[in-house]
Formats: sequence, structure tokens, C-alpha cells
Amino acid sequence: MLDYFGKLNKNVIDQIKYRGTILTGEITKDNGDGTYDVKISQANEAYPNVETAFYDEVFSIGEIVIVTLEDGNKERPRIWGHAKKIAQEPKIVEVDYSGGARVETLNAYTITATTAYVNGKISFIGAIGNCIRRGFHYGTTTDYGLDVHEDGSFGEGAYNLQITGLAGGETYHYQTYVLDANGDEQVGEDKTMTTNIAQNNMIAGIYPGRLYTSSDYGVTWTETQPAGDVDKKWRCCSASGAYMIVGVHAGRLYTSSDYGATWEERQPAGDVDKYWDHCSVDGAYMIAAVMYGRLYTSSDYGVNWEERQPAGDADKFWYCCSVSGAYMIAGIHGGRLYTSSDYGVNWEERQPAGDANKSWYCCSVDGAYMIAGVSDYGRLYTSSDYGVTWEERQPAGDVGRYWYCCSVSGAYMIAGNRDAGRLYTSSDYGVNWEERQPAGDVGIFWYCCEVSGAYMIAGDREPGRLYTSSDYGVTWTETQPAGDVDKYWYCCEVNIP
Repeated sequence: MLDYFGKLNKNVIDQIKYRGTILTGEITKDNGDGTYDVKISQANEAYPNVETAFYDEVFSIGEIVIVTLEDGNKERPRIWGHAKKIAQEPKIVEVDYSGGARVETLNAYTITATTAYVNGKISFIGAIGNCIRRGFHYGTTTDYGLDVHEDGSFGEGAYNLQITGLAGGETYHYQTYVLDANGDEQVGEDKTMTTNIAQNNMIAGIYPGRLYTSSDYGVTWTETQPAGDVDKKWRCCSASGAYMIVGVHAGRLYTSSDYGATWEERQPAGDVDKYWDHCSVDGAYMIAAVMYGRLYTSSDYGVNWEERQPAGDADKFWYCCSVSGAYMIAGIHGGRLYTSSDYGVNWEERQPAGDANKSWYCCSVDGAYMIAGVSDYGRLYTSSDYGVTWEERQPAGDVGRYWYCCSVSGAYMIAGNRDAGRLYTSSDYGVNWEERQPAGDVGIFWYCCEVSGAYMIAGDREPGRLYTSSDYGVTWTETQPAGDVDKYWYCCEVNIP
């Protein structure tokens, strides 16, 4: 090595001469990748990213180093070694030698009106061993006051926990924490999240009685009064996001565009009471049917209405109707079934049960998928091609039933009957069905049932309870909008955007 630098000082190595290529420069930046920025004496600017001649050679900022230009090329500098050091100002570095764990607070996710997942990370546990608890402090201020955690043995890595019972539209502070192996608490930084504004996603009505909405999947309910502070025969109700429609048997029709906070009376048939037997909403599109009357549709959130005549210019016993964008379905009790693919302008008669009048008591549409049920010991039918062709389904076996309620949401379906009193669900477009027993292994007069993905709601007239499910109908919870009393639940719907 000394021989090498001796030759280098003479500008000769073996047979190659490096005339005028030995320079000195000052280290101005450590790039952290083994290269340095070097400012040559009297140069205007530093050479960037200069490599060292020897692997793992370390230099300090401010140090004077020997620089050569390979082959005399000033574009190819290389640091060959130390020259002398410039005195550096001493820096005090604080080092924490304690054995406590280190945690980080990460961003929350899947935030709803009432729940959120908070996210954290144990980034270091030290030599004392795993943490014995990990969790989060949370609250509306940095005083927190609330806590969610889990106990166990936890090493380094990310984790998350769900917080429930939050208020809609509220900003919450949260902070990661752990108890280390010594039982000492170690905390991360404070972060904030804002919950969504509460949005009603369920609606249910009593005949006669009151109307209720829920924004937390049926856990709690709020009474809403479209017709004032009076009992009414709520025969139909439907929800689609912020938009709702409800109808009174021997009364009026009402719509809401703010999750049921305020309501407008609508008069599709004029300023008269009607037997509004069924109604449905999908965003701006609505359909409403009158028992012993006419069928009406709206494409502007219920402001204006058009009378529709699928069965001709005559009053009919319209008992079911449903809308999904441009697609609609409507059935007559003691008549025929009809579908539309152009917002109700034109209609096609459908014959799931053949060319015969039937008591079409329930029907539902979700795009191409449809379901329709016949009462009076009839059958249940499904379609996957906008109502062009139909398949008979036998949830209860090869027997006729009084199918009083049915609903479809993509592959998921629900149907309930009155006579045997059983409820059924399907997750494969109606091919296979499972009997469900929200009230136990007893016959129930199922009068309303609806599905929206994993969420379901079902109400009975006798004995008179309301049930919800959030796992495709596998398990059910009784919910009590009107208190712990029996009621005639004639309409119910769930809509999860």
C-alpha cells in the first residue's frame, strides 16, 4: 500500500501516468450509500456521489481527502484516502437505554357512523420480553377517557382493534398503548379520526301504529312522523340511501330525501286518500301501487308522478311492486305479473306460473335478478334475466304456501310464508335455501322481509316481533323499535349502500 501511494505521489503507477490528477477536496455530504459529495479546492461546486477507492472506507463531513481523476478524466473522480481532518463541533446525542417497548399510532380505517378500526404497531420490545397488553386510548379530547385493549403476549408488529358505540359526525382522538413485560405503559402519538354522519339504513312500520328508522343496523331506532304525531296504518315502506318512501293504507304517500328527518306528502293519484299497498325506491326512482287502483312511477325523487297501465286502463288489486334503476316489477292479487326495463314506460306480462291469474303477493327486483311469490298455497319463482325466464323454487319442499314476503339482493334472497310460518334464505340466486328461525322453531306469520347483501330484516304480524341479521341470515337478533310489545309489523326494509 505504501509503495502504491509512493508511486501515486509521483503520478506514476506501473506504466500509466496520471499527470495533474491528484487533488484534495472537502467532504460536504455523506449520501449514506458509500458515496460522498466532495468540493475540490477553488471549484465552484462539489462533485456529487463520489465513490471511494476502497470498500467500507468511512469519511466525515468536513474532512479533507485525497481525490484522483481516473485516466485524467475530471468526470470520474474517486476518493483515495484521508488527508487531514477539520475540527468538528461536538454534538450531544441523547440515548435512551431503558428497556421499555416502543409503539406507533397508525391511521384508522373502515370508519362508519358508529364504529371504526384503529391501527397501531409495536415497533420495538427490547430485551425484557413481549408486551402483556396492547390497545388504544380514545375519546373526543386528548384526555381520552375510553379504552379498548386485548391481553396476551405480544411481540413486534402491527395490530388493530374495533371501537364501537361511537357518535356519528364526531371527531375522536386515539392513541396506541402497550403494557410492556414490566407492566409499564408505553404510548404512541395522538391521532384523530372523524366518524361518518349517521345514515338511516333500516325502516319499519306498524299497522296501525308508528314508523321507525335505524342508522345502526337495527340496534337503536328513532320514531319518525311523516303524517304527524298519530298512529297510521303503515302498509309499505322502502329506503335507498337518503331517500325513503312510505305509504298509509287508506291514507297518503310520503317521501324523504334526508334519511327520514323531514317528509313531503305526495299525491300521485290526486288529493285523496288511497290504499297504498306497496311502494319502493332506488335513488331518484320510485314506484307505488294502490290496492283496487292504479300504479304510479316517479323519476325525480317523488316530485312528479306518472300513472302506468301494465294491465290496461283499469283499476287492479296491485299488491306488490319494486324498482331497481330502470328495472321494475309489479304484481296483481288475482291477476298477472309485469316487468319494465325502461323506468316504467313500457311493460311486459310475465308468466312464471303459466298463462293463468295468480295471487302475486310479493315481488322484488335487483337489476337482472327478480323474485316473486304467490299466496293462496302458491309457489315461489326467480329470474336471472330481467324476468324473461323463470324458475320455480321450493324452499319449503314441493308444496304450495302463502308466500307473503320476498326480496332479492344479487345472489342473496329471502322469503317468508304465512301458513306454515317459516322463513328461508338463499345465497346462490335461489338455487338452494336454508330455513331460518329468528323466533325459534315455531310457525310465525311472516309479513315483511328484506335483504341487502349480508343484512336482513324480517317482521311478523303474529305474535308481532321484528328481527335483524348481519350475517346473511345465519343468526338473528330481536329488535324492539316500539318497546318490548307485540306489534303488527307490516313493512320493513334494509338498505346498506
